[in-house]
Amino acid sequence: MTCALVVAVPLTAAGAAQWPQTDVRPDPSIVFGQLPNGMRYLIRHNASPAGGISLRLRIATGSLEENDSDEGIAHFMEHMAFRGSKHFADGEAFKTLEGLGASRGADSNAFTSSDHTVFMFDVAKSDPAAVDTGMTLLRDMASEATIDPKAVDTEREAVLAEGRQDDVAAFHAYKADLTATLGARVADALLPIGKTDVVQNATAQQIRAFYESHYRPENATLLVVGDVDPKVAEAKIIARFSDWRAAAPAVPAPVHKLAALAGPTFTTFTEPGASSSVDMTWVAPYEDNPDTVAQEYRDLARDVALTILNLRLQKLSHAENPPFLSASAVYKKVNGIADMTDVAASCVPGKNAEALRAIHAATIEIVRDGVRADELSEAVASTRVFFEREAADADTMTSAKLAQDYLEVVDDDGVISSPQDNLALFEKAAKTLSVASVNAELHALFAGRGPSVLAVDGAPVEGGTAALAAAFAAPVVADAAPAERVPAWPYANFGRPGKIVAQSRVADLDLTRVTFANGVRATIKPTKFSVGQVMVAVSFGSGRMGLPKDRKTAAWALGAFGSGGLGKIDVDDIKKVFAAKSWGAAFSLDDDSFALSGATRPEDFASEMQLLTAYLSDPGWRPRAFERAQAGMLSALSQAGGMPAGVYALHASALAHNDDSRWQVPSPDEVRAARVDDAKALLQAALDNGPVEVTVVGDISVADAVKGLQATLGVLPRHFAVPSQASGDEQLPPPRATPLSFTHQGGKDQAIAYIAWPTLGIESDAHQARTLKVLQLIMSRRLFDELRTQDGMTYTPNISSTNSLLTPGYGYLSVATEVPPAKVPDFYAAIDRSIAPLKEKEVSLDELQRARDPHVEDVVHDQQTNAYWLGVLKHSQTDPRWLDLIRTTVPDLKAVTTADVLHAAQTYLTSQKAWKMVVLPEGFVMPAGGAE
Repeated sequence: MTCALVVAVPLTAAGAAQWPQTDVRPDPSIVFGQLPNGMRYLIRHNASPAGGISLRLRIATGSLEENDSDEGIAHFMEHMAFRGSKHFADGEAFKTLEGLGASRGADSNAFTSSDHTVFMFDVAKSDPAAVDTGMTLLRDMASEATIDPKAVDTEREAVLAEGRQDDVAAFHAYKADLTATLGARVADALLPIGKTDVVQNATAQQIRAFYESHYRPENATLLVVGDVDPKVAEAKIIARFSDWRAAAPAVPAPVHKLAALAGPTFTTFTEPGASSSVDMTWVAPYEDNPDTVAQEYRDLARDVALTILNLRLQKLSHAENPPFLSASAVYKKVNGIADMTDVAASCVPGKNAEALRAIHAATIEIVRDGVRADELSEAVASTRVFFEREAADADTMTSAKLAQDYLEVVDDDGVISSPQDNLALFEKAAKTLSVASVNAELHALFAGRGPSVLAVDGAPVEGGTAALAAAFAAPVVADAAPAERVPAWPYANFGRPGKIVAQSRVADLDLTRVTFANGVRATIKPTKFSVGQVMVAVSFGSGRMGLPKDRKTAAWALGAFGSGGLGKIDVDDIKKVFAAKSWGAAFSLDDDSFALSGATRPEDFASEMQLLTAYLSDPGWRPRAFERAQAGMLSALSQAGGMPAGVYALHASALAHNDDSRWQVPSPDEVRAARVDDAKALLQAALDNGPVEVTVVGDISVADAVKGLQATLGVLPRHFAVPSQASGDEQLPPPRATPLSFTHQGGKDQAIAYIAWPTLGIESDAHQARTLKVLQLIMSRRLFDELRTQDGMTYTPNISSTNSLLTPGYGYLSVATEVPPAKVPDFYAAIDRSIAPLKEKEVSLDELQRARDPHVEDVVHDQQTNAYWLGVLKHSQTDPRWLDLIRTTVPDLKAVTTADVLHAAQTYLTSQKAWKMVVLPEGFVMPAGGAE
């Protein structure tokens, strides 16, 4: 049900051993197997997307396998698997994957955790030759890596760069939490990034020794999910992996002992940029229980208990003068070391003790008094919705999603059962749930040692550990909350169905357009991309472009529009009413509109539309929702200066719009001075009579969608304005040779360097805009090779191309990356070296195709998702140009030539047009002329 580990099924000719068996039935659509050498595999045919395949190779080794002198070697080895092997020279792995339609990063990647390393490929081709190539590459990574000393020295810099990128306050706080709870050595073992001195001094011989001892067939599990015949895939697995033998004897893993934790213990952590929070963790011995039906029943009781506690914590965060911004409780199993229950809260800076008092009291209350029957009913209902949705979508989940789900099951050592069986098992388990069984799991959750309490803040925690101890010891009144009734839903009837005044069809895109008498316009696209899923977006008003230009506004607080609930019912009661439904009501601020969106099911579509219509016609605007947004913004601003990425985020968007106030981040004083009416005023005109455009995409008929809209948005009595095509006035800043410079308070070895070139809007020249996208992809590959593979100065350079549809002349191509401050001049020099050849001669056809074709495949696959169509259609009635963009994206990309790329590079990549920005550590002085 939680889809835990491996399974017991008859094997093919591959071998006689079987995966572990339990009484949980494995998914019958999956072929499971195990080779005589111990390697396990699973294969699932899945045609979503058609013609694609997802490959995952899991090696059961990670940082927990490292000795003190090897901390960081498991992660280093993951990098080296891409740096050359028996059949693929250094640099050829990514090129080979690109030839199969996999883009770097998004479709071909890897990661190392504390107990496993995973190589992940999502390729667009699943023909036998492509599958064979993918298998060959994975086999090479598993046993044939070259680990050349020169490549080690270059990749060392990339590994160190990744470490610098993660070397921020949030990571330091996380490590402090692990250290306080589990001890320093265990904390180190659970963090794959390792030790800087180990990485700096690692040798090829040291990495190879780890590789040969731990990359072994009995540690490997291969997952193959996609549009492939399982028999063909299985034959290739047998052919490619059966002769794999470990190159060295296995090395016993170090024994990690927990630090003594008599508890409770109290610790503080302070660093500029740290998010204010408090965390309580109880530690119990690790339970290595097999994934049986009985265990699934217990897991459900535990999950329901945590769901109820989390609902209580959410309600506390919605109260007047809430003690914290948000809080949550989780249970986690730590890699054979411990089982932990964690209750944590984010809070306003300086309010750690207050937040601790609240979450501790909530924990004591629920353990002491138990859950209520009404809470149990609500939690079971919402959990049932999850299993129902998974079962409905079982045959249309994407291969990448299935592969990820299966991987998590293998990680958890559980049985991969089908979504339909999971639902059936849930229904059986739910019948056994009672207040008593859930309360028993609650007691077990908090029966461990501790808790270990950690308070994190950007400044010294007021009162230190003594204040935390006092807050923890504060008495809790013995006053069990009374049962709460489910309120009546007050927005079930908006009146007589709205009149349709126009209806038409866009045949080539299978769209139906409807206009109601009150001016509301709808676009409906039925799909079967995801069975049981319907996505909705209600766009209204003119968005960010319509905000005042002469001053900053409280646009940062518009999230309070959604979190403030409705006039007749608050957010917590909405959750009670909708517990057995699939629903959503997320607010977003787009450039050309405000929007409410949600995902639902066909059977809940009417309720979803009632909810969104109620937000449009009767928003709650509760002051406490605004105050939460205000506190959250102040907290974010207080943290931003502590790391280069935070300072970059404060300025980048505004600077990309020539410091336009509509994109500016407010100052703390401006946030404090704002009131709920300031945010309300920004939306009021749009809510009163601004244009309204609703988009419905998914598993629903046109007739059912129209019926739901007629009863809700189409009923509203006022007449909404006729929409007009938005016209933007965005501007880029003027070019500058010397970078605009900002400072941060984080690590002294961290900086961000940025450069951008003005281009054009997509409306100005759509083909040119698509050419710029291809140029961006080519630059991404070249800069990856230049900045990471060759120089190792950064982990991942980020290159993007933006072309506005609203403002014809507005667009830019940019590069941003984290580098050591002293290498900022080297970054700009490397940019010049990389783009000079692009302006001198045409790229090869092979390079063009390797950069462009995986992106084309990504677009084609995106077009098989509801999310894509919701995004491109939600303004399409107001702005019909969106339909042309849908029709022309793939043909335009395919039509880009090497000559087009040369012309674009010569036209736009000129130093005279570029503007630059750097974020440097405080006190660092850039050498004169160094960044020009």
